[in-house]
Amino acid sequence: MITEGPITVLIVDDDTEVCNTYEMYFRGERFRTRVAQGGPEALLKVDDDVDIVLLDRRMPEVSGDEVLEFIRDWNLDCRVIMVTAVNPDTSIIEMEFDGYLTKPVSKSELLSTVKQQVLFERYQTLFERYQTATRKHALLAAQDVDDEELRELTERRETLKQRLENTVDAFDNEMVKETLADLHQSS
Repeated sequence: MITEGPITVLIVDDDTEVCNTYEMYFRGERFRTRVAQGGPEALLKVDDDVDIVLLDRRMPEVSGDEVLEFIRDWNLDCRVIMVTAVNPDTSIIEMEFDGYLTKPVSKSELLSTVKQQVLFERYQTLFERYQTATRKHALLAAQDVDDEELRELTERRETLKQRLENTVDAFDNEMVKETLADLHQSS
């Protein structure tokens, strides 16, 4: 789960130059980076502290597809963005990744995709908190409870709703904005 503060990005690619380039892209941003040059090293470096994995698919020994399976099997709570020269085809249907970029990728494309994943995570967390507050509010409104406590819960719920709306507005993609806005407005 992505928390406040620096976000840890694990860069996984068997090409040293690609790793160095991506690592350079993140300098001056609010990210910490780790580099794994290949699948075996990725399996050693991925852990609960990693928030986002940038993962090449085509690597010797252990492929990116296999690394992705391990990450999901180990229930690590991180976002995975495939960054690969492999054009997407039907093989991706069962793959549980959060984003897919086809190489070569620019600095702005990579950073934008990573930042969008951070926003998705933030949205998901806020949405869950908002839903919990809404359920509690509905239960307590039907009971004889202290008006002050109910008012505080109402304020908390409204604050969460505003934060949700602000998060939706921060997305670059209009279709994503509309979809997320529809989701939380219908709840």
